[in-house]
Amino acid sequence: MRLFHVIAALAISLLMIAAAAAQPAETLMERNMLNPAGAPNSCQTFESATRNADRGLMEQLSGVWASEVAVPAVPGVFLPTTMQMKMTRYPQGTLLYEEYQCFRPIAAAGYAAQPQRCATASGRGAWFARPIGSGQFVVGVLQEGSGFGGNHVGPNCTMMRARFLDQDTIQNEFGGVGHRVAAAR
Repeated sequence: MRLFHVIAALAISLLMIAAAAAQPAETLMERNMLNPAGAPNSCQTFESATRNADRGLMEQLSGVWASEVAVPAVPGVFLPTTMQMKMTRYPQGTLLYEEYQCFRPIAAAGYAAQPQRCATASGRGAWFARPIGSGQFVVGVLQEGSGFGGNHVGPNCTMMRARFLDQDTIQNEFGGVGHRVAAAR
């Protein structure tokens, strides 16, 4: 079981590195505002970034949001899969999250095939939003909790652009769609 967790953590790290490398330079520059190069704490500027938060927009974005993300294969390790995420964003800037993913290992020559294993990662954090014009807004998120292997993860900060498709649907700059499924309670 421990080997599975190590492989899963490695696979997720590789996916995050590949995803970051594929991002447009402008997006990486925005992310670097929250993750300055050489910073001992990747979230050290998160608090200052929240000062420009738009409370009215945060009220509009509060609620329980669900999304599903395609996770590409890791050659020789995992088959492609999806990750379901549910995030509760409260209007005052706190959040709770839960991610669920099944890992589908590839059978290696000479070894017994490993069964699919599913895991949950969850935690808490903070968030902010501010408009950037043309109907778009930026959402910054700080997350800290447990990883898929039960280990402590975080804090981790990220920021991305998004827009409303309707009052209960948003789309981020990469095409991912989130749906509000309930009010934040």
